Amino acid sequence: MQQNNINPNKSSFVAVLQACASIALLEHGKQIHYLITSKGFELDLHVGNALLDFYAKCGLIQDVHVFLNRLPERDGVAWSTIISGCSKCCNYPLASQCFRDMLSENIKPNASIFLALLSACSHAHRLDEACFYLRIMSLQHGVTPTLEHFMILVELFGKVGLLKEAEELLETLPWSSKPVGWMSLLGSCKKHRSVELARRCFANLMEMREKSSSSYVLLSNIFEEAGMENAVEDVVRSRKHADAWKQPAKSYIEVDNQIHEFIVGDTSHPKCEEIYSKLRTLHSELKNEEGYEPHVGLIHKGLSIKEKEMNLWAHSEKLAVAFGLLCMPEGTTIRVAKNLRVCADCHDVAKLISIRERRDIVIKDTYCIHHFKDGSCCCENFN
Repeated sequence: MQQNNINPNKSSFVAVLQACASIALLEHGKQIHYLITSKGFELDLHVGNALLDFYAKCGLIQDVHVFLNRLPERDGVAWSTIISGCSKCCNYPLASQCFRDMLSENIKPNASIFLALLSACSHAHRLDEACFYLRIMSLQHGVTPTLEHFMILVELFGKVGLLKEAEELLETLPWSSKPVGWMSLLGSCKKHRSVELARRCFANLMEMREKSSSSYVLLSNIFEEAGMENAVEDVVRSRKHADAWKQPAKSYIEVDNQIHEFIVGDTSHPKCEEIYSKLRTLHSELKNEEGYEPHVGLIHKGLSIKEKEMNLWAHSEKLAVAFGLLCMPEGTTIRVAKNLRVCADCHDVAKLISIRERRDIVIKDTYCIHHFKDGSCCCENFN
């Protein structure tokens, strides 16, 4: 558009900000922000909300809060955006504060805002607070809870170990909602090592013809941790028969105004030899000096332990982080976006790299924006 001397309008800026937000392209988005300011659109309500969403999805939630206070007008979308951003960044206290600030401006909360609040409670394992918000949304604010709200409650019950309560709640909900709920509860079974409930969750998913790859992977992980090798093989065979294979994991990183994409085991990048050399060095240092223990149980192939470790260290987010370490100035925050959830091994490795390399690392996945700093993550390993 610029090369053809076509002036972008407000809708154009909103659309391109959404594109940047989808894979957390901070520098690209900042350039767009500069253009928006030069056009005098920054304080427009819709453009301002898009800027809020962009910075929130890049994990800059404190900056979002500052920008929110600059807007001359704040509607329910603006408040929903920042509360949702607080949830993704695992910042329940700020989400709660924003909700109180919104009420003080006499803005009526809607279903989306309560959904964001409940999600923030789930990320932080705040069951009492979640039940409180679920209660007041109808009693005080006249908002009827939807299936989505109850799905978050199912997720939260599972996270805090109330598996029986989660299952009972699921049984009371309409059929159409249950695949998401059973999948969530299956994930909680892995965390709490509940084999029998995992079998029931999986059976319900199969009955509903919900044959996503994630359900097979979760169940096989649960069986593997329980030492049930024969059961793992049965799940693998069933998965092959159902042809249930997940989409390839992809990670993105922005370096020198270029977008670099990686897939697992990627060898197509011009710097792939340097990247794998860096990863081998990190692998050795983290194992020998930082107490790193690879999650080899995540790999179900008939491989040796060493081969499984090599497989883990070819994950797309590790490749992207290693590339960032090689190419970005010392001390610069490394920002990576992934199209799936970060695995447990990559999560542990990112924490250790943040210590070893003295770097902040931000990884945006489909569920959470993980901020690794000095060996810890903002999610506090809850997710």
